[in-house]
Amino acid sequence: MPPRRTLLRAGAWTGLTAALAAGVSGCGIRLEDDAPTIPFLARTPVPDEALLVAAYRRATGLAEKATQAAGVAGAAQVTQRHTGQAHVLRAVLDAGAVPERIISGATSPTATSSGPKQPGPTAVSAAELGQAVAITARESLTAAGLFMAHRALGASVAAHDAASQIGLGGAPAWPARDPLPAGVAAGLLTVTRACAYAVQVAAAHLSGAERTALMVLIDVLGAREEALLVAVTPPPPPTLGYRLPFPVTGAVEARRLVTVALGNLVDRGLDRLEDIPPATSPLVEVVRLQAEAVTLASAHGVPWPTMPGLRVG
Repeated sequence: MPPRRTLLRAGAWTGLTAALAAGVSGCGIRLEDDAPTIPFLARTPVPDEALLVAAYRRATGLAEKATQAAGVAGAAQVTQRHTGQAHVLRAVLDAGAVPERIISGATSPTATSSGPKQPGPTAVSAAELGQAVAITARESLTAAGLFMAHRALGASVAAHDAASQIGLGGAPAWPARDPLPAGVAAGLLTVTRACAYAVQVAAAHLSGAERTALMVLIDVLGAREEALLVAVTPPPPPTLGYRLPFPVTGAVEARRLVTVALGNLVDRGLDRLEDIPPATSPLVEVVRLQAEAVTLASAHGVPWPTMPGLRVG
């Protein structure tokens, strides 16, 4: 099984600009008001910096809003999920030594206590939280098509946010899009078929409500397979069977197999993303399928991924 894409936290040149500036002032050099800018003091933005900052602010803003929705079903999960998302995005920004003033949008280095005292936050209703989640999902989807150096990260964030909207009972508005490239669709088709096979094996070892739920899941995976087949020409014949990760002899192993299969469906959702040309509409379909995978997986006991399709480390 190919490994998930890994989001690495690289070391940062923290404090480099400040150190250079301190060196200039410590040497007794006085810069005239009209003196030209010293070239080596200029900071080059990291790739996709504005998009990363915007994603971080969306995540922190939505997490904070959800904390104000006490008693609203799903609000605590929104807070937890988007707080985790914000931590990962913040790590990426810190690794790139992006200044705090840019991340937070602060206009001054320190906050002042002068001026009238601001009132405390008001309670957020279920409708208001749902609207905030929907706006976040829409903005993340738009931004996903603009990432260049962090395309997988942008797609992962968009899928995460769309799945959050679905989890609250919403329905993301997916724009019109071109079909997936054949290679991308073929890869997702193989993973989908393997997942469906595993669920079928598990269903044979379960009964009652558990088996009924898996039969519904098999239908959903079948519809997913049909949608992917449209983009694959000629369509590959179905595989009679797949190698299971462990023997399944009873209900315990069957339940575990379902979570492993659905977890793999999420983990492999961004495979061959590089085969989609930048800033093209097929990326929307990848995000949609990944959001669907997250929704299916979480409904069957798979922990909600902070960055679907990426290994955060």
